[in-house]
Amino acid sequence: MDHIHSSIEDRLFQLERGFHSSYTFSFFQVLLPMIIFSYSLVFADKADVSDEIDNSFSHYQQAVNNLNNAISYINQCNNANTVDEVNNNARIADGSLFQAISQLEYAANSASDAAYHARSIDCYNSASSAQSAEDYYRNAKSELNNGKSSLFFLSNEDDIDQINYYLQNINNNICQANYYLKNAVSALNNSSSNLSNCE
Repeated sequence: MDHIHSSIEDRLFQLERGFHSSYTFSFFQVLLPMIIFSYSLVFADKADVSDEIDNSFSHYQQAVNNLNNAISYINQCNNANTVDEVNNNARIADGSLFQAISQLEYAANSASDAAYHARSIDCYNSASSAQSAEDYYRNAKSELNNGKSSLFFLSNEDDIDQINYYLQNINNNICQANYYLKNAVSALNNSSSNLSNCE
C-alpha cells in the first residue's frame, strides 16, 4: 500500500510540476506578443502623428500657392486702369482665395488629428504644438474669409472710393493671415521636433 501511495504522490507531483511548467510557458507565450504589440503600437502612433504633420504641411503649401495667386490678381486690381479690370481681377482672385481657404481647412484638420494621436501616446508637448498650429490655421482662414467677402463686393463695385476701401481691407486681411500662417508652420515644426524627443 505504501508503495502504491508513494507512486500516486509521485505522479501527482509530476503532474503538478508539469502544470506549473506549462502554465509558465503559456504565460510567457501570451506576455511576449503583448509586449511586442505594445512596442509596435507606440511607434505606429508616432508614425500616425508624423504622417498628419506632413499632411498638414502639404496642405499649408498648397494654401500658400493659392494665396499667392490671389495676391497677384489683387495687385492687378491695385494697378488697374478701369473699373471693369478691377471687377474681373477681383473675381479671379476670389476663386484662388476660395481654394486657399479650403486647403487651410484641410491643414487645420490634419493638425488636429496630429494632436489627437500625440496625446494618445502621451507626447503632450507635440500635441500642444500641433493644437497651436490648428488654432493659427483657423485664425488665418477667418482672415481670408473676411478678405473673400470684400473681394465679392469688389467684383461688383464701380465707385472708386469704395474700390479703394475694399482693397485696403483685403490687404489688411491678407497681411494678418500671413502672420498667422507663419506661426502655424512654426508650431507644426515644433510639434515634429517634440515628437522626435518623445519616448
